[in-house]
Amino acid sequence: SPRAGGRAYDFAVSYSLPPEELLNTYLPQFSGMLSHYWGRNGIHLHSEYLGIVVLMLVPLAFGAVAGAGAAERKRLAHFWLGVAIVALLWALGGFTPFFHVIYALVPGTRFFRAPSTIIYVLTFALCVLSALGFERVLARVIHPRFLQRYIIGWIIFASLIAVLAESGALTRVAQQLSYGVARTGGHDPTGFAEFVGANQSALALGSLRSLAVVLIVAALVWAFHTRKLTAARFAALLFATGGADLWSVAHNYWRFSQPAAALFASDPILRYLQVQTQPGRVLVYTKTADQRVLSDPYFGSRGLGEGAGFMTQGIRTVTGYHGNEIARYDELSANGALINPAFWRHENVRWMYTNLDIADSVLHKINGPTPNSAGSTGYLYDIPGDHSYAWVAASFGTREDAAAVREVLREDYNPRVFVSVAPATEINGKPVHVAPALMAEPSTITTTVSDFGPGRATIQLDAAAVQGSVLVISENYYSGWRAVANGKSLPVMRAAYNLVGVPLPAGARTVTFTFEDERYDTGRLVTLIALATTALLTLLSWRRRSST
Repeated sequence: SPRAGGRAYDFAVSYSLPPEELLNTYLPQFSGMLSHYWGRNGIHLHSEYLGIVVLMLVPLAFGAVAGAGAAERKRLAHFWLGVAIVALLWALGGFTPFFHVIYALVPGTRFFRAPSTIIYVLTFALCVLSALGFERVLARVIHPRFLQRYIIGWIIFASLIAVLAESGALTRVAQQLSYGVARTGGHDPTGFAEFVGANQSALALGSLRSLAVVLIVAALVWAFHTRKLTAARFAALLFATGGADLWSVAHNYWRFSQPAAALFASDPILRYLQVQTQPGRVLVYTKTADQRVLSDPYFGSRGLGEGAGFMTQGIRTVTGYHGNEIARYDELSANGALINPAFWRHENVRWMYTNLDIADSVLHKINGPTPNSAGSTGYLYDIPGDHSYAWVAASFGTREDAAAVREVLREDYNPRVFVSVAPATEINGKPVHVAPALMAEPSTITTTVSDFGPGRATIQLDAAAVQGSVLVISENYYSGWRAVANGKSLPVMRAAYNLVGVPLPAGARTVTFTFEDERYDTGRLVTLIALATTALLTLLSWRRRSST
């Protein structure tokens, strides 16, 4: 993966939770919701809002509780308080020195970013504490004077926030904080201040909304404590208040779309590609007449088919974005290689899908203009030449990576003559030597693919293999690939820089490839053991409680 070697600390702390956005847990409009967001994280399609019912009940989890189970609940509250503190410090990421400890000690931290996503753990911990606080309210074990002062304190806090928001003071604070954001993002600080100022009305209205919820919760808690509400009615009204409160914020982030069957509905071009008997990939690449990349819901913002539905139709492509793909493929396809015919040959690219009607082209038009499910117009072209999924190379030898890349992308390179393998490759314990400068005659063996699918393929050769030749398949090399011929396992090598290759034994006519990563099996076993252990502990806990 592009992150296989780990990333620097600055990468790991990107998308940390800015400390000022902790105010969003109470007032979600502070840093702006969705298109009004002005904060330090460029992508902010979520809310940190925790819900006022939760926030008001959490502190009430701590205090003396008499009766059976009191000590256990006290330990439980302290445990989840510890979890909440650790999760909060973790979410703040690079804004506190604490994350240096995480980066140094926690396995995998240097592969990922966005520490703020652990806010889900923080939220869960606070929800448990709010449940414990709710229990104490129901049990009426909180001293009336303390509860009265506590409720008044919340009302004062909510009123103060509302006054600051209504007067514009919070907006001015936000504008001061946003200056650094503007400079970092290359924006005009004055113009950015105006952008932040446009959030004033939403911020003021949000503060009144939060104040109203605080007043409702305060009234419910006090009414129950003074026995003006039964426990059942109090619980029902508090639940309804919490649900309505959360919905009023969360529903702004809900986006609905049609199912994939409608968004990526089939069309004549897709059906043509689906019925092909031999595997091939599609190049999705398009530009406007003035050579600017087209922004299109189907072809994608970069013109590389990020929005296309090929995957849902089981059609393989060489473009799009994943983020954790094989790094060697990224390196090979960079710097204009996507439009290199040698790359098409290397990556089994048999077709081009575009929005352009290419006249007088060496490409053969198969279909188009054809409307697709996004309302765009598509054309499918056949790319001439031999772009087989599998081929036989007459000879092989080692090449350094840089030389291997240059070789496979050369227009005059013949992959049926020679294929490079990774340095330090061994076959049956014997090292493969550096390739000589000269090449043998090209192999004349052709291949046919059957039983093809994700992680599997069977390759038939039209003639018996010659000792010393190599079968290459156009799949990214990874350690889970296995190959069998004549009932015997074959050593799998990284060939042609990023593909899968196997040395052929003399006389071989059929080679079967499968992908079986042992690490996946190990991970599945660990998961099953963890689930079984959790179930067993839960069972034992129930039995212990029922017997007391």
